[in-house]
Amino acid sequence: MSEPTSPPATRQPRWGWRLIGFLALMALALITSTAQGYHTVGTLTCTAVGLLGALWSTIRGLGTMGRVMDELQGGRGVKRR
Repeated sequence: MSEPTSPPATRQPRWGWRLIGFLALMALALITSTAQGYHTVGTLTCTAVGLLGALWSTIRGLGTMGRVMDELQGGRGVKRR
């Protein structure tokens, strides 16, 4: 007779690591274009993707942090829909 087990806890997304990855992509593209002396479609695309990805990760990470802080305070924070 086994006792019922609770489902495993879901892991929070690692937004900080994603942010660092996007910033590294952007830095690599900028270093490459500087070494070449000109921009290519690839370096411009990587720069744009890195910048937009870093912005997205920051916004999502701050939202996750707000929800975690609300849970730690017993749900006394601002009610979100």
